Amino acid sequence: MEIIGGLIGLLAAGIGIYIAIKFTIGVAFRTKPNPDALVLPAHELKSKFLLLGRKNPFDVMESPDKDFDIQVRWEIVDAKWREILGKAWKNLTYTAYISFDEEKKAVKYYERLIEKDISMAPLRIEKESYVQKGFQIDKRIRSFLYGIKEDGSIGEVYSYDFNPNDIKGVMRQIANENGWFFELHLSRRGAKKK
Repeated sequence: MEIIGGLIGLLAAGIGIYIAIKFTIGVAFRTKPNPDALVLPAHELKSKFLLLGRKNPFDVMESPDKDFDIQVRWEIVDAKWREILGKAWKNLTYTAYISFDEEKKAVKYYERLIEKDISMAPLRIEKESYVQKGFQIDKRIRSFLYGIKEDGSIGEVYSYDFNPNDIKGVMRQIANENGWFFELHLSRRGAKKK
């Protein structure tokens, strides 16, 4: 009986390790293409994605990183204001890295959200950084701040309503309507070009 219990424990541990590795470098979420869609070549799909940056608050560009085809960058907030006896700053930036797997007809999508806050006063500096990597499904972030602006006036320093689906939802739809899978990846490594 002890041997069977030990084997079951080893099997469970092996399955747990497999799942952890799979989700660290693998696909976390995948949507299927429209079965009736005409499959576009990667360069044409890439052109459609690049057009998204023209009329939106985010930039869609050729990726400066050689491991990816496209990069999306959205500077959601970059605000400075005055506090009592000091100054403060907040920055929130969303970045997505996209590659095209021509063989599997899959768009690989990896995203990251970086938030930085700094508050400075006499004899004190506070700095916080927060990075969320992988994917955030349906995570909407809303925030606002009223205070003393850099020019000394009092009013709204910043206000934002950010939803990552404003970007990836459209990209997923474009990919699926043009015969491609759309994959959200938990790791940068899993979303890289081959």
